[in-house]
Amino acid sequence: MTYSSVLAASQSRMVLRLAKLISTLAHPFITGPLLLACVAFRAVDGRTAGWMTGGMLGLVMVPITLWNYQQIRAGAYSSLDVSDQEQRHSFYPRLIGLLLLAITTLTVVLPVSTAVRDGLSVLCLMLVACFGLTFLLKVSLHAAITFFLTSALYSVQPEWGLAALVASTLVAASRLVLGQHTLSELLAGTALGLGTGVLLVLS
Repeated sequence: MTYSSVLAASQSRMVLRLAKLISTLAHPFITGPLLLACVAFRAVDGRTAGWMTGGMLGLVMVPITLWNYQQIRAGAYSSLDVSDQEQRHSFYPRLIGLLLLAITTLTVVLPVSTAVRDGLSVLCLMLVACFGLTFLLKVSLHAAITFFLTSALYSVQPEWGLAALVASTLVAASRLVLGQHTLSELLAGTALGLGTGVLLVLS
């Protein structure tokens, strides 16, 4: 084996390790709450932002994470990412249902601003679109959520939004490098995320 081939193999392994690190750190269960908190604390008062972040964690992120782990242990899901297209048919309805519960709780039981309600509603609309497209292809949820929240963050803090845009692009690239999604699946997720993000900004 030549030096150049060894170097190429080493670089390839390094790229794969970096892609895996980025993909893991950028899991929607991690980036979703973080970016949501950034947007909330920039867009509304601290008390409202705290209720919004806590509500999303307690009513959506924790229950759906526990559900996924339970399904993995039962052999119904292959990974926390729910990487199998067929498996997502049972994942999305639960995620959307939990988000609707959070929206109802935050806007009725704990009244929040119209902007918060509209933001969560548009996010729910994006997930419904992802669910619909799942019957055709496995939309990248990593790309959809990060690009959606990047658009929302840009509307309240442009500098952070631009940094998040670069990060979102790296996240999408990592999913392609790892072979978790095809280019069309990544483009679908990116288009949905940016499209609904722009809809939120213009609303």
